[in-house]
Amino acid sequence: MSKKDFSQGLKALTSPQEPKAQKSADTVKSTKIGLREGETRATFIVREELLEKLRAVTFWERTTIRDVMAEMMSDYLNAYEVKAGKKIKAIPNPETREPILPKRVNP
Repeated sequence: MSKKDFSQGLKALTSPQEPKAQKSADTVKSTKIGLREGETRATFIVREELLEKLRAVTFWERTTIRDVMAEMMSDYLNAYEVKAGKKIKAIPNPETREPILPKRVNP
């Protein structure tokens, strides 16, 4: 066990504490560290056998799960748009997921 340093005495205990540093607008979220521009982290639940196959593909193709997932999602969404015959509409308000109702026109 290491010896504690009490050289400051009671003064250290009774003196006002320095305020913690404020977060600036330039601070990067820890979830964004190590990501490319326009990327975000996401967590998915997946069947174990699918994940093992995905890992095998990425190993043998010398690529990453990130790149394969991006390609799969892009291919799926493009096929969806072709099948639907139209572009996918964005969610109106991603934070609340409440639809934005059109303004009423007074007659």
